[in-house]
Amino acid sequence: MEGRYSKFIGIIHFIGDVVLLNSSFLIAVAIRFGSGFEVNDHYRQLWIILNLIWIVVVYITKVYEIARVQSVEKVTVNLFRSNVLMALMASSFIFSLKGYYYSRQQLLFTFAIFSISQFGWRMLMLYLLNRYRQSGYNYRRVIIVGGNSVADQIVDHFSHHTSHGFKLLGIFSDAPKTKNIDLVIGKIDE
Repeated sequence: MEGRYSKFIGIIHFIGDVVLLNSSFLIAVAIRFGSGFEVNDHYRQLWIILNLIWIVVVYITKVYEIARVQSVEKVTVNLFRSNVLMALMASSFIFSLKGYYYSRQQLLFTFAIFSISQFGWRMLMLYLLNRYRQSGYNYRRVIIVGGNSVADQIVDHFSHHTSHGFKLLGIFSDAPKTKNIDLVIGKIDE
Protein backbone atom coordinates (compact mmCIF):
# COMPACT_ATOMS: atom_id res chain seq x y z
CA MET A 1 0.00 0.00 0.00
CA GLU A 2 1.39 3.37 -1.03
CA GLY A 3 1.82 5.94 1.74
CA ARG A 4 0.26 9.35 1.55
CA TYR A 5 3.45 11.16 0.60
CA SER A 6 5.64 8.34 -0.73
CA LYS A 7 4.47 8.82 -4.30
CA PHE A 8 5.80 12.39 -4.25
CA ILE A 9 9.35 11.39 -3.35
CA GLY A 10 10.10 10.09 -6.86
CA ILE A 11 8.47 13.15 -8.44
CA ILE A 12 10.58 15.48 -6.31
CA HIS A 13 13.72 13.56 -7.29
CA PHE A 14 12.77 13.72 -10.98
CA ILE A 15 12.08 17.46 -10.93
CA GLY A 16 15.37 18.08 -9.12
CA ASP A 17 17.28 15.95 -11.63
CA VAL A 18 15.76 17.73 -14.63
CA VAL A 19 16.60 21.13 -13.11
CA LEU A 20 20.16 19.92 -12.45
CA LEU A 21 20.53 18.50 -15.98
CA ASN A 22 19.41 21.73 -17.61
CA SER A 23 21.49 23.87 -15.24
CA SER A 24 24.51 21.66 -15.91
CA PHE A 25 24.06 22.06 -19.64
CA LEU A 26 23.88 25.86 -19.39
CA ILE A 27 26.82 26.07 -16.98
CA ALA A 28 28.89 23.86 -19.29
CA VAL A 29 28.00 26.08 -22.26
CA ALA A 30 29.05 29.15 -20.26
CA ILE A 31 32.34 27.52 -19.20
CA ARG A 32 33.17 26.28 -22.70
CA PHE A 33 32.04 29.23 -24.81
CA GLY A 34 31.97 32.13 -22.38
CA SER A 35 28.99 34.02 -21.06
CA GLY A 36 28.38 35.69 -24.44
CA PHE A 37 27.58 32.41 -26.22
CA GLU A 38 24.05 32.21 -27.46
CA VAL A 39 22.68 28.68 -27.69
CA ASN A 40 22.33 28.01 -31.43
CA ASP A 41 19.95 25.56 -33.09
CA HIS A 42 22.40 22.65 -32.90
CA TYR A 43 22.89 23.09 -29.18
CA ARG A 44 19.19 23.71 -28.61
CA GLN A 45 18.54 20.37 -30.33
CA LEU A 46 21.18 18.71 -28.14
CA TRP A 47 19.62 20.28 -25.06
CA ILE A 48 16.20 18.82 -25.92
CA ILE A 49 17.70 15.44 -26.83
CA LEU A 50 19.56 15.23 -23.49
CA ASN A 51 16.28 15.79 -21.64
CA LEU A 52 14.55 13.12 -23.73
CA ILE A 53 17.44 10.72 -23.18
CA TRP A 54 17.17 11.28 -19.43
CA ILE A 55 13.47 10.37 -19.56
CA VAL A 56 14.32 7.16 -21.45
CA VAL A 57 17.10 6.36 -18.96
CA VAL A 58 14.69 6.89 -16.07
CA TYR A 59 12.26 4.48 -17.71
CA ILE A 60 14.94 1.85 -18.36
CA THR A 61 16.80 2.01 -15.04
CA LYS A 62 13.78 2.74 -12.84
CA VAL A 63 16.03 5.04 -10.83
CA TYR A 64 13.03 6.60 -9.05
CA GLU A 65 11.73 3.37 -7.56
CA ILE A 66 12.93 4.35 -4.14
CA ALA A 67 12.94 1.75 -1.40
CA ARG A 68 11.99 2.63 2.16
CA VAL A 69 15.44 1.58 3.34
CA GLN A 70 18.19 2.94 1.09
CA SER A 71 21.91 2.82 1.53
CA VAL A 72 24.33 5.39 0.18
CA GLU A 73 26.02 2.61 -1.78
CA LYS A 74 22.81 1.61 -3.54
CA VAL A 75 21.99 5.22 -4.40
CA THR A 76 25.53 5.72 -5.74
CA VAL A 77 25.43 2.58 -7.88
CA ASN A 78 22.00 3.49 -9.31
CA LEU A 79 23.13 7.01 -10.17
CA PHE A 80 26.38 5.78 -11.70
CA ARG A 81 24.52 3.23 -13.82
CA SER A 82 21.95 5.74 -15.03
CA ASN A 83 24.56 8.42 -15.82
CA VAL A 84 26.76 6.00 -17.76
CA LEU A 85 23.74 4.84 -19.75
CA MET A 86 22.80 8.46 -20.45
CA ALA A 87 26.34 9.28 -21.63
CA LEU A 88 26.37 6.22 -23.89
CA MET A 89 22.98 7.05 -25.38
CA ALA A 90 23.97 10.69 -25.94
CA SER A 91 27.23 9.63 -27.56
CA SER A 92 25.37 7.20 -29.81
CA PHE A 93 22.94 9.92 -30.81
CA ILE A 94 25.72 12.37 -31.63
CA PHE A 95 27.65 9.71 -33.55
CA SER A 96 24.57 8.72 -35.55
CA LEU A 97 23.96 12.37 -36.49
CA LYS A 98 27.61 12.80 -37.35
CA GLY A 99 27.41 15.73 -34.95
CA TYR A 100 31.12 16.43 -34.85
CA TYR A 101 30.32 20.13 -34.44
CA TYR A 102 29.32 19.53 -30.81
CA SER A 103 32.04 20.39 -28.36
CA ARG A 104 33.23 17.26 -26.58
CA GLN A 105 34.55 19.46 -23.81
CA GLN A 106 31.11 21.00 -23.32
CA LEU A 107 29.53 17.55 -23.18
CA LEU A 108 32.14 16.34 -20.71
CA PHE A 109 31.49 19.39 -18.51
CA THR A 110 27.74 18.80 -18.74
CA PHE A 111 27.99 15.17 -17.64
CA ALA A 112 30.55 15.89 -14.93
CA ILE A 113 28.57 18.78 -13.44
CA PHE A 114 25.33 16.82 -13.69
CA SER A 115 26.77 13.70 -12.07
CA ILE A 116 28.37 15.55 -9.17
CA SER A 117 25.41 17.82 -8.50
CA GLN A 118 22.95 14.94 -8.84
CA PHE A 119 24.90 12.91 -6.28
CA GLY A 120 24.86 15.87 -3.89
CA TRP A 121 21.13 16.35 -4.49
CA ARG A 122 20.40 12.68 -3.76
CA MET A 123 22.48 12.68 -0.59
CA LEU A 124 20.67 15.82 0.59
CA MET A 125 17.29 14.25 -0.17
CA LEU A 126 18.26 11.01 1.55
CA TYR A 127 19.36 12.95 4.63
CA LEU A 128 16.21 15.11 4.68
CA LEU A 129 13.94 12.09 4.21
CA ASN A 130 15.67 10.26 7.07
CA ARG A 131 15.31 13.32 9.32
CA TYR A 132 11.67 13.65 8.31
CA ARG A 133 11.01 10.02 9.22
CA GLN A 134 12.90 10.34 12.49
CA SER A 135 10.53 13.18 13.34
CA GLY A 136 7.64 10.73 13.06
CA TYR A 137 6.35 11.49 9.57
CA ASN A 138 6.11 9.30 6.46
CA TYR A 139 6.12 6.06 8.39
CA ARG A 140 4.59 2.65 7.85
CA ARG A 141 2.56 1.09 10.63
CA VAL A 142 3.59 -2.51 11.34
CA ILE A 143 2.66 -5.29 13.72
CA ILE A 144 4.63 -8.35 14.74
CA VAL A 145 2.93 -11.73 14.78
CA GLY A 146 4.59 -14.06 17.27
CA GLY A 147 6.39 -13.12 20.45
CA ASN A 148 9.83 -14.72 20.70
CA SER A 149 13.48 -13.74 20.30
CA VAL A 150 12.94 -12.83 16.64
CA ALA A 151 10.22 -10.38 17.71
CA ASP A 152 12.72 -8.87 20.16
CA GLN A 153 15.25 -8.43 17.36
CA ILE A 154 12.66 -6.73 15.17
CA VAL A 155 11.59 -4.40 18.00
CA ASP A 156 15.26 -3.52 18.62
CA HIS A 157 15.78 -2.86 14.91
CA PHE A 158 12.77 -0.54 14.72
CA SER A 159 13.81 1.36 17.84
CA HIS A 160 17.44 1.80 16.70
CA HIS A 161 16.67 2.67 13.05
CA THR A 162 13.94 5.29 13.26
CA SER A 163 15.04 6.77 9.92
CA HIS A 164 13.60 3.71 8.15
CA GLY A 165 10.14 5.02 8.95
CA PHE A 166 8.44 2.08 10.65
CA LYS A 167 6.04 2.58 13.57
CA LEU A 168 5.46 -0.55 15.62
CA LEU A 169 1.85 -0.78 16.74
CA GLY A 170 2.26 -3.93 18.81
CA ILE A 171 2.89 -7.66 19.00
CA PHE A 172 0.27 -10.39 18.58
CA SER A 173 1.25 -13.67 20.25
CA ASP A 174 -0.46 -16.66 21.84
CA ALA A 175 2.45 -17.51 24.14
CA PRO A 176 4.67 -14.42 24.34
CA LYS A 177 8.29 -15.16 25.20
CA THR A 178 9.53 -11.67 24.61
CA LYS A 179 11.33 -9.15 26.75
CA ASN A 180 8.93 -6.56 25.27
CA ILE A 181 5.86 -7.99 27.00
CA ASP A 182 4.37 -4.50 27.30
CA LEU A 183 4.06 -4.38 23.48
CA VAL A 184 1.88 -7.53 23.32
CA ILE A 185 -1.61 -6.30 22.47
CA GLY A 186 -3.46 -9.50 21.67
CA LYS A 187 -3.61 -13.09 20.52
CA ILE A 188 -2.77 -14.21 16.97
CA ASP A 189 -6.45 -14.89 16.23
CA GLU A 190 -7.17 -11.21 16.81
